[in-house]
Amino acid sequence: MDEWEVIVEFGAAGGKILIYGKMLGDSKWKFILRTQEYSLKDILYEGEKDLLTSKEQSSGDWNQAIYLMNKYPWKSMCPIRIHPMFKAFLWDKVNYDNSFADCSVKWYTKCFIPEEEEEFQFIKPYAIHE
Repeated sequence: MDEWEVIVEFGAAGGKILIYGKMLGDSKWKFILRTQEYSLKDILYEGEKDLLTSKEQSSGDWNQAIYLMNKYPWKSMCPIRIHPMFKAFLWDKVNYDNSFADCSVKWYTKCFIPEEEEEFQFIKPYAIHE
């Protein structure tokens, strides 16, 4: 596989973080973490905006990619896209730490609910109890 694929994309107000992966063969991957900080764009002068190029860090394996992600509060961010091969790995990392219970519903939904069902997942009929 010669192409970089989005492994995970998550965001918060003002920016996002992406992990790209490239399969090298024999189930080995190379990863790149990129950040994009849009919130600063509105407060910088025109000449300073070129400073907002995305930051990029590379890693040789999945554990190193997680180490790079852990420099950011990614578990509390909103998952946007997750590569199917990595959904279980990411869910294990989010679910391991109970302090992110408020965000775990978003991560669980993105990891296990098919996209066409996501918008209906939380709509449940109310039962009237007497």
